Amino acid sequence: MSPFSILNLRRMMDSMRPLPPAPNVPGNTDAERMSNALSMVLRVSKADLLKEEARLKTASEKKRAAKKPAS
Repeated sequence: MSPFSILNLRRMMDSMRPLPPAPNVPGNTDAERMSNALSMVLRVSKADLLKEEARLKTASEKKRAAKKPAS
């Protein structure tokens, strides 16, 4: 057996692992449970958003300053 077929076999075995059980999400209907699950995943505090925006802004400023030739 070639090493490539062993790697393919290993990938196939990894992809066939059973998925973990779905978490319990409150709600009476499927749509309500889906909405609640999405809000659980996507909910981020405003402070966290502002902190991330500030981090990205300083990173882009540093990148721009490094790119700009000193005159």
